[in-house]
Amino acid sequence: MGGRFFVYEFYISLLMSLLSFVFMLKMKVVSLAACAMVLLIHACGTRYEYRSLSEFKMDDSVLENGEAVKLLYTSNGPDNNEDLEYYIHFIAVSQVSGDTLNILSSIKNHIQAKDVNRIFHFYNKDHAFSKMTELVVAEQSMIKTMDDLNKISPKQIDKVARDPDFDYISYNQFPTIIGTIGTKE
Repeated sequence: MGGRFFVYEFYISLLMSLLSFVFMLKMKVVSLAACAMVLLIHACGTRYEYRSLSEFKMDDSVLENGEAVKLLYTSNGPDNNEDLEYYIHFIAVSQVSGDTLNILSSIKNHIQAKDVNRIFHFYNKDHAFSKMTELVVAEQSMIKTMDDLNKISPKQIDKVARDPDFDYISYNQFPTIIGTIGTKE
């Protein structure tokens, strides 16, 4: 989930850091900078991997623009995705149909772990809200008119961020749509 902090990862990282510290003590090369560097290296490791967009069962008809969805899961990603290089995987339940589905979005939209089970609204990839949000994240040039915005096509992305610890959730047969989640209720 957003900003997930796994206890076992913390303990593994701490154990690795302590072992490195003990090794440095034996080698008599202990310094505050060396200890800080070891902690930083072990604490900043990423567990994210990517999967192909082709692995998802795409269906652009599963949600309407503005439809309310309850968020169940987010893969997040290794960074803020300013370069729009991958999709973030959300699993949500339509508040209209009750169907569970995958939503792929190029932006996190400040969604965090505490937002799971909250209601959001979905906008497809061609909606003005999705395009504007993507432009802001990518820090691209400002749009002067709605005609300019309508001429923009979403960036073609072919990979989806995944956290291997949650493959049991993220690998599913739910229909998938690309768009943006926003505007909490």
